Amino acid sequence: MDQRPEFLAALGLLPPCTPDDVKQAFLHKVKAVHPDRGGTREQFIALEEHYQRALEYAQFFESRRRWIGSAVERFIVHEACLADVARWGGHVELEQIDWLIHEIGEDFAQLHERIVGIDLSALPVGDAELETLAQEHLASLSALRRLDLSGTLVTDEGLEVLLHFVSLQQVALDGTDVGGAVRQLAELPRLNWLGVRDTRVGWLTLRHLKKALPDLAIGR
Repeated sequence: MDQRPEFLAALGLLPPCTPDDVKQAFLHKVKAVHPDRGGTREQFIALEEHYQRALEYAQFFESRRRWIGSAVERFIVHEACLADVARWGGHVELEQIDWLIHEIGEDFAQLHERIVGIDLSALPVGDAELETLAQEHLASLSALRRLDLSGTLVTDEGLEVLLHFVSLQQVALDGTDVGGAVRQLAELPRLNWLGVRDTRVGWLTLRHLKKALPDLAIGR
C-alpha cells in the first residue's frame, strides 16, 4: 500500500524530497490543472493546498532544528493573535497538522497549530478590529477558512479588509450593516458560503456574486 501522505502522492513525489523538489513538481502539475489551461478552479485549489502541505513537510525534514526554531517564533506571533481575539470576547478554531503529530508528538505539533476559524458573532466589534487582524495578524491567519461576523458592527467600509484573507471559505455577515460592498467578496477565490440575512444586501449584489462564484451558497 502507498504509505505516502496524500499531498506527496498528489504531486507525484517520494520521500525524501527537498523544497526545490516540491516546487518543481507543483510547477509541472499546475500546467494541467490551472483554469487558464483547461483545468478547473477546484482542481487548482486542491493542488495548491497539496503544494503548501508538501512544502512544509519538506522544509521540516530538511532541518528539524531550524524548523522548530522558526515554529517557536511563529507560535509567539500566533499567540498574540489569539490574545486579541480573546480580549474582544471571540473564539477561535484551531487545527493541528496530522503528520506532525505522528512524527514529533502532539506537544511539538502545537507549535504549528493553524487558526482556521474565528467567531466574533454578537460582539461589539467592527471595522477597526478587522483592520487589526489584517494589519497585525495576517501571517497567523493564512489558513483562516471560517469567519463569523454576524450581529457585529461591521460595515461596508470594513469589507475590503476581508480580501486579505484569501483562504476564507465561509463568511457570516447576518444582522450587520452591510450592503452593496459585499460584492467585493467575489474576489475571494475559495468562498463557498456567505450569510447575509437581515442585511442591506440586494438582489443585484447577490446576482453579481453568483455570477462570479457559481458554487457559492448564500444564506438569506
